[in-house]
Amino acid sequence: MQRLLGRPDVAVTVVAPGAGPWPDAARNARTVLPALPDGWLAPASTVDDAFVERWRAASRAAAGAVDRATSGAVVDGPSVARAVARAGRPRDVLVVGSSSPVRDLDLVAGLLAPDVHPDDPGGWAGPRVLANRGLAGIDGTVSTAIGVALAVARSAPAGAGADRPRARALLGDLTFLHDVGGLLRGPHEPHVDLQLVVVNDDGGSIFAGLEPGGLGATSVAAARTFERVFATPHGANLAPLCAGYGVDHQLVPDVAALRHALAAPSHGVQVLEVRVPRDDRRRSAAALAEQVRAAVRAALAG
Repeated sequence: MQRLLGRPDVAVTVVAPGAGPWPDAARNARTVLPALPDGWLAPASTVDDAFVERWRAASRAAAGAVDRATSGAVVDGPSVARAVARAGRPRDVLVVGSSSPVRDLDLVAGLLAPDVHPDDPGGWAGPRVLANRGLAGIDGTVSTAIGVALAVARSAPAGAGADRPRARALLGDLTFLHDVGGLLRGPHEPHVDLQLVVVNDDGGSIFAGLEPGGLGATSVAAARTFERVFATPHGANLAPLCAGYGVDHQLVPDVAALRHALAAPSHGVQVLEVRVPRDDRRRSAAALAEQVRAAVRAALAG
């Protein structure tokens, strides 16, 4: 985001109601206003239909590129997010973890309802999505998901049976490990049904796609520093960890098996672990971005 705000071809306007300093880390603000002008929020008197159609064409082209990249046999974060999103019905609830999973879900969300924003309840075809965010966004996500699952169960109509709404969570391995204690529930606690899909890349792949990800290419020493400080591999074995809490664990080998596991009836708390590579995250993200750009350029040129 800071890189975008610092670009010379981006006009940045800062709204700073107070008299103190305003946020402008890139020192690129062209205008600083004490308030947002009323005219900026007024609806347009006319609609440029040609522009709208070009925008929609670009959106469809971008979605097509993402569709092609995530519909094959490759097991990665976006393909897992797509499978989880498509498994959810509108009455289901999905808790999504911070870092890579929420970005992967955002990337593939448009495939469920092209040209429709997920905030539009009339067009979104997937589950209701909830997420935590705070100073440490990965903390407490397992506990949040269990609380959401309890609320989903209480909201289900009596006798719903197989049609009852389901609760799932999509989270990374570090997010899961940071709140693995949330799996501990005493014998007097109410029963809860919840599927936790853990995308395990043995570390924090989110940083590979951010500025620190470029460190690994500078030297061997820098690559070691990145691996220890940013990637933070843990080597944890999730299966016995889940067994210790009395929680069902399944190691899912591919996306097809994940779809089957998501569609199957589940009882209690279930962890579906999907192992994905981390070393090519930066390269694959750059390749997908270029495919999207090429598809959009072709659509606009046509």
